[in-house]
Amino acid sequence: MDVAIFDLDRTVTRFSTYTPFLLFAAFHRARWRLLLFPVWILAMAGYVLGIYKRKDLKEIGFRLMVGRRIKSVELQHISAEFAKRIVRHNLLTDAVARVEAERSKGALLMLATASPDFYAREIALLLGFDCVVATKQARLPEDFISFRINGDNCYGKAKREMVEAACAVDDRLGQAKAFRFYSDSASDAPTLFWASAAIAVNPGSSLRKLASKHGWDVVTFA
Repeated sequence: MDVAIFDLDRTVTRFSTYTPFLLFAAFHRARWRLLLFPVWILAMAGYVLGIYKRKDLKEIGFRLMVGRRIKSVELQHISAEFAKRIVRHNLLTDAVARVEAERSKGALLMLATASPDFYAREIALLLGFDCVVATKQARLPEDFISFRINGDNCYGKAKREMVEAACAVDDRLGQAKAFRFYSDSASDAPTLFWASAAIAVNPGSSLRKLASKHGWDVVTFA
């Protein structure tokens, strides 16, 4: 059995998903938080300037637009509704076709994304993925979810380590003969080098150069 691993943002989806989720959650949970959106824009500018790391930025966004904590059942409901919206309006048709093609070949499907686990799981469920590796939100007592991230942001080298860890505890993954990884981002280079086959999806200049240098396949998902 082979494993087909897909990144989420701009690999399966047309656009990134985290900021849209923050707006969606604020609108459906506490609309006054939409007034804090300019602060989120400033925080993203701070990330670009190197003031914040990606993990810090996500925690800031969650705290601003969702809150310090939220009941697990409420977050699950919001995430499920958001996932339906993503599947309706924000998927690359060719990416979905490739997911189905991999499934028809008998491959196990993994979604490996820096997006938070709470909505990544819901999107994966709707698309029929078998397993998910994603950024984990911290759990609190009394079934609350914190704005804090538990462990590493699933990005760069950490994504490869988290995929490897998932393979170590799942017999289906551990017995796989080959791993094909689809990604649009050069930040996923550690996992692309680790995979048996690396596929660059709609690559920008940095990823295209890596693909050309190392003989990786390049595909266009429209």
